[in-house]
Amino acid sequence: MRLHWHRRDLRVVDNRGLADPSEPAAGVFVFDDEVLAHAAPPRVAFMLDALESLREAYRENGSELFVRHGDPSAVLPALAADHDSTWSPGTAITPGWHSAATTTSPRN
Repeated sequence: MRLHWHRRDLRVVDNRGLADPSEPAAGVFVFDDEVLAHAAPPRVAFMLDALESLREAYRENGSELFVRHGDPSAVLPALAADHDSTWSPGTAITPGWHSAATTTSPRN
């Protein structure tokens, strides 16, 4: 299974990393403490609403959105291992806010 990491782009429509229908993906969103430290309550509420819509979109397509909390550099490889997906930045887990071809670490 391929995991698609949604960092900031919380939608499936027109998302480049999800453009290849021959390679289905499950979504991943990580509540990162470094990001949450700067998020006001209205922003967090907006993110929660967007994540609910995103989860519904994945489920409509027969997949799932995994929502976790913690340091992405620890959470993402562990989630990939739990779901028999190898962790390779930009490959097994594609970063959601720039091109899927981009190789990046979870903290970039």
